[in-house]
Amino acid sequence: MSDPLEAALMNAKAEAEEWERKYSELVEVTASRIAQGEESHSPHPSHYVVPGLGIELIDIIKAKGKIATNCWEFFCWASCLQYLWRFDLRGCPGPDLEKAMVYLTWLSDSVKMVHVGK
Repeated sequence: MSDPLEAALMNAKAEAEEWERKYSELVEVTASRIAQGEESHSPHPSHYVVPGLGIELIDIIKAKGKIATNCWEFFCWASCLQYLWRFDLRGCPGPDLEKAMVYLTWLSDSVKMVHVGK
């Protein structure tokens, strides 16, 4: 595999498979937490309310979404923000911080790949 393009494609495929594996793990952990009553799926959970502003975190995310230029990076940013916002509000910070780190890593990797040389 001496062709640099072929090597880059193989590396990108391996990274995508790793992202998919990590995402699947996150989904499984979240589903388990919901089943055990540890994860909320309420339409307006209190841990997403911005104190003193009368808005929810989703309102901030929607506003940013209107000006986002890269859908994947926006998704990673919004997911990271969500987990960072609530990590200390639900009694079990570890899983939320771990999820935030995964999304932040994906965002950083994307920025490095997409914006190299800009």
